[in-house]
Amino acid sequence: MKVEKIVTEEELKTSIKNIAEELKKKISSDEITLIGILRGGILFVNELARAITDMGLNPEIEYIVVKKDEKKNINIIDFPPKEAIENKVIVVTDDLIKSGETIVKVMSEIKRNNPAQLLSATLVLKEGAFFTPDAFGFSSEDTSYWVGYGMDYKGKFRNLQYLGEVKED
Repeated sequence: MKVEKIVTEEELKTSIKNIAEELKKKISSDEITLIGILRGGILFVNELARAITDMGLNPEIEYIVVKKDEKKNINIIDFPPKEAIENKVIVVTDDLIKSGETIVKVMSEIKRNNPAQLLSATLVLKEGAFFTPDAFGFSSEDTSYWVGYGMDYKGKFRNLQYLGEVKED
């Protein structure tokens, strides 16, 4: 199995900067909390935080751990404290939105904690997803075998600093 590079590290950084700029236009306050959906979203949320910081804002970072059970039910395992959300601008981030189920569930739970504003961002959006985030970097009709920058294939390739597509030998 090999990985064919489809988005370079430089293209990723440029895209994340563009996502940050798009979000900054929509953000209504300096009280910002970025919430990354783990596991896949860890690299993206951290790089997005750097890009937003470079624009003069100082976001806090929190994480949500989400697991799907054997019936594909989405379960939130770990959730930020209410004070990290209440009356703040929240930007929920994920590495990849395939259908939108996960991010919609997470945002629904966050709304219960009364954020001042709730936005969303993803690095990769699968075309045809029922949910479109406020900002995204790349879109593709088929993201089944995309890896890198947090996205994995059977637990592998998350650490790649570029986006690639798994090719069977």
